[in-house]
Amino acid sequence: MVWVIPDAKLEANRSITGLLAAEAPPPSGDWWLFHDDFSSGDSSHAENGIYWANGNGVAASQKTDYVVEALPAPHAGLNGIKLTQQGTNYTNGSPQQANLWLNGFRAPLWVRWSVRIPSDYYHRNLAVLIIDAAPSAPNWNIGDTVQGDAGTTATIYHIDEGANRVVIDRPSALYSSADFGSGHTLQNLTTAQSAGITSYSTPGNNHKWLTAWEREYSQHGFGLEVNADPYQDNPVAGTSIVKCHQTGGSYRSITLDIAPDAPDWNPGDTIQGGVDATAFVRYVDTETSTIWVDVMQSPTDAAEWGVGVTITNLDTAATADVVSNNAAAQYAGANTDQSHRNNSDGSFAYLIDPSTDAGKLIEYTACIQEASALGASDGVVKVWKKNVTDGGAIELVYSNDTQIVSFDPQWPGLTSIYFGGAKNGGGAKVDQDYYLTEVFVGIQAPSDIPPGDL
Repeated sequence: MVWVIPDAKLEANRSITGLLAAEAPPPSGDWWLFHDDFSSGDSSHAENGIYWANGNGVAASQKTDYVVEALPAPHAGLNGIKLTQQGTNYTNGSPQQANLWLNGFRAPLWVRWSVRIPSDYYHRNLAVLIIDAAPSAPNWNIGDTVQGDAGTTATIYHIDEGANRVVIDRPSALYSSADFGSGHTLQNLTTAQSAGITSYSTPGNNHKWLTAWEREYSQHGFGLEVNADPYQDNPVAGTSIVKCHQTGGSYRSITLDIAPDAPDWNPGDTIQGGVDATAFVRYVDTETSTIWVDVMQSPTDAAEWGVGVTITNLDTAATADVVSNNAAAQYAGANTDQSHRNNSDGSFAYLIDPSTDAGKLIEYTACIQEASALGASDGVVKVWKKNVTDGGAIELVYSNDTQIVSFDPQWPGLTSIYFGGAKNGGGAKVDQDYYLTEVFVGIQAPSDIPPGDL
């Protein structure tokens, strides 16, 4: 196992060759390198180069002023970062998240964190319909039961009369365009009314729960999202199942007529095509004279990136001619949506079940192991859950041993993680407070993980 220390935050994502590698320091406790229970009343704790940050990119600095409060009853004596999710009728609410700078992990990353689940937690599973009549009372009302042409029933969650908009909450995601699609009929079983459907759409309904990032955030990096999701064959309304998703930018390779050596060609540089399109250099391969980039504009435009075009490095003023261009996006590892895990008896393993978890302190543990090589499909993601308030047993709720996570050979590993984030359309109509408390980060399995789960 290697503990990798970036040199001055990689000098804003450029000094990758300046990395220092050292053996991992001994764990500070049973298994962890970092532990914060927020007993200090703030987010000032730092340990083994890990600290709370004001962002999740390489330029993020330490943030000591996250809102830390005492947890609501019955959790006396516990503090946590308060993350408020803005309430909305059906659109995405303004999210809050807590970012933790990792200092680089290539070894398996183990994260344990506890969350106080809101007492009114309910995972919305919405569809937005436009009908051919104004959905006004008394014929159309929030709470009415409606039915699609194929017989699926749902509840009216929100009405926007001026836009002829009816938002429905489905008891499960078992629906199709044959039920609620354009040209079909929406029947109100409560009031015996009906209307034609002119359009329907489904907002994103997932909740980000834990996200790990390699390199820079979003388009210039790769992230693994551990999401709470209603999921399409989940039979229980309001519950959340684990869904993992790899996200971020994509690689495209450009072969040059020279070897792209430092200091003229470096990961993190910005290059310009033959006209004005720009791209971000992800990494370089001097042996094959290839650079891998995020092409943000006109990736297939021959005038920008075609054979014979001269490209310019805007950071170093170096130039080179294009010999070949692979315009197809290529990801580091598989870019996959991996869905829920069923228990051995066929029942669902829930990340959050309001009937047992609402208002409770739930402890989660995740193991994330990056793939062994570029394009390899041997990454590992596992998620466990434990109801701390009720003294429940630890339960494996997600396991994928084959297809995730991303890998960049010129990057020291996972840069940061963040807790919370966008709830998309799956949130609530009113603001909800989540409390993040008791966070551990390590490179060894906690001793209470069942051996059969590893």
